[in-house]
Amino acid sequence: MTMFDRNCRETFLTEKFVGYLNRKVPPRNFTPEVQADEMASLLRCLMRFAPKNGYEKWWPNFEDRLDEEAKTRAWPTGGEIKATAVAISGPSYRYTAKGDEVDILDVIAERMKAGEHVPEAYVFGPSAVELKESGKVSEDQIQRYRKGLFYKLKDTYGEATALAKIADLQARHDTAEAAAREPFTQQILPKVKPNLMVGTEWDGLV
Repeated sequence: MTMFDRNCRETFLTEKFVGYLNRKVPPRNFTPEVQADEMASLLRCLMRFAPKNGYEKWWPNFEDRLDEEAKTRAWPTGGEIKATAVAISGPSYRYTAKGDEVDILDVIAERMKAGEHVPEAYVFGPSAVELKESGKVSEDQIQRYRKGLFYKLKDTYGEATALAKIADLQARHDTAEAAAREPFTQQILPKVKPNLMVGTEWDGLV
């Protein structure tokens, strides 16, 4: 995973997780400083067990499962985060690096050269930017897959909708491409909302 991918992943998961905590009741009798430390600890746990790829689609399932398993409206524990992440992702998705791991970009590049199916993420978006910048595929190869995606969308939704979807994907891709050129900056943990500092029950919330 490149530094750019790590940045995108950390930003996405941090924003989603802090938003989740803002809907929950923080531990009682925690000072603001302790609450901030607790949130940072939980976030580190989430980062360890969230998938390295596909986390955008993984998050809604994780959030829903975490809510379903919750006994209260309190913040989850590290153990609950780990158990939910493993239940959603499966126990085998984590492994110890041995130095002989397959480079996913090599796999995708070979599939493109053979005209085989590849995930949409490698046609538009951050992964597509990384694939192109790796030099493993050419611009013409990527463009062929983009045309193929357009015709597939056209057959499914009609030309107008297909054009709109491709335009949206291209805009997101352009944003990812621009972000890839920006210097990396260390992520700063978002602050907890002021209402999280109140260690009382919110009986009026639905």
